Amino acid sequence: MKKLVYFAALLLTTVFASCEKEEIGGTATQATAGQWYVTVDAADGNGNLVAGLEDMFNLGRVTMLTFNTAENNPKEMIVSDIGNFWDFKVKGTGDINSLTFSAANAQNVSYDCTVNITNGKIIKNGGAQNNGS
Repeated sequence: MKKLVYFAALLLTTVFASCEKEEIGGTATQATAGQWYVTVDAADGNGNLVAGLEDMFNLGRVTMLTFNTAENNPKEMIVSDIGNFWDFKVKGTGDINSLTFSAANAQNVSYDCTVNITNGKIIKNGGAQNNGS
């Protein structure tokens, strides 16, 4: 009987010791990671918007994602349109302090082409959803 009591006490101690809560931290690109609603506008070779070609594909707002790479490097990020615009997913560079990002001749993982993103800027709380939030 004593062995059974000792065994039960040992088992309970093990169970309580294994129930410690671990704090989970964020990723290195947490400040720039998220789901974004984007309007695709036309730009000239200098990056200036072309008047009259706002929302040139008549898509309205498309959903895009930005998230960390597997390396969890604060200067790298993945940008994906999750098939909503051109079906691209590329690795680019980002600056978590200025909330900017770009990609130069980045290889698309969806199909064989390269993608350029210039002057990408995340504007947190910069718009309103259709539901008003």
